Amino acid sequence: MLDWKQAYGLKEGDWMIVGRKGANPEAHIVLGGIGIKKNHAYFQVDKNGDIILSPHDESCKEGIKVNGVIIKGPTKVTHNDRIVFGTSNAFLFKSKDEPDEIDFEFIANEIMERSEKEWAPILL
Repeated sequence: MLDWKQAYGLKEGDWMIVGRKGANPEAHIVLGGIGIKKNHAYFQVDKNGDIILSPHDESCKEGIKVNGVIIKGPTKVTHNDRIVFGTSNAFLFKSKDEPDEIDFEFIANEIMERSEKEWAPILL
């Protein structure tokens, strides 16, 4: 399995847009794939130093999962949270320099397990 690592830094008051190439305003984190909108989401550091992930608008919520759960609105992210944009863009949120035991396979299994739990009552 191929894991690519890219680091992005934020400080208080900063914000970072996640979206497609050609978005206006331009995305800082450019993604492609199924379910990614031109302006999909953004990260922002609040006055308490917390990192908040927000969908760009209502139509983007379903395409953002944190730890396997679709977000309902602005969501605080913390060290080792797993973030998936669209269907296949997985990120591991790091706030410290610590070794990680989390990889793409861990994230995919987490989403699969949660999906099975959510769909099981409907399928029975």
